[in-house]
Amino acid sequence: MLRIQAGQGALLAVLYDRYQKQLFNFFVRLGHTRTNSEDLVQDTFLRVLRLGKSYRGQGYFIGWLYQIARNVAHDAWQHSAGLESLEEDETAVEVPALAEHEPTSLFEHAALERRLQNALQQLPAESRELVVLSRVTELSNDELAKLFDCSVGALKVRLHRALQQLREHFENSSETRSVKRAATGGSP
Repeated sequence: MLRIQAGQGALLAVLYDRYQKQLFNFFVRLGHTRTNSEDLVQDTFLRVLRLGKSYRGQGYFIGWLYQIARNVAHDAWQHSAGLESLEEDETAVEVPALAEHEPTSLFEHAALERRLQNALQQLPAESRELVVLSRVTELSNDELAKLFDCSVGALKVRLHRALQQLREHFENSSETRSVKRAATGGSP
């Protein structure tokens, strides 16, 4: 990034290649469609180029990049006035390849992934961002605390609470209740 600041703008392509997949997954996990996530990655890198002078080069590039991505996501939510339905774009979640390629296990994995995504969408935006960033990025707790403008202790408390909420939403999802009903012979 420092070299880009010094006028070597072509090096932005190197950063793009290095971080575009991570940013894409970040946006998808926040609830954006695949198409919108691709656009948001592009918007993020346009802002990186435009805001490049604000980077201070203190070894915190990934945190700076994700702060820009958070702002892009926030602006997208403001623009669209809410979440897009995951049912409209069920391809929003990429199902990783499993060791077993049996259709049943792939179906079950996809169903679990959808339930997790739906549970994530029920979290407040900041909690959702914290959970996603803490689980899918290489950011340390110190870097996350800077990103969320709090102490490491406060970050750990926020993350613990967010994960508890996520667990509750996941366990209370309609698919979980239907499985429990089937297991108990149909009673709610």
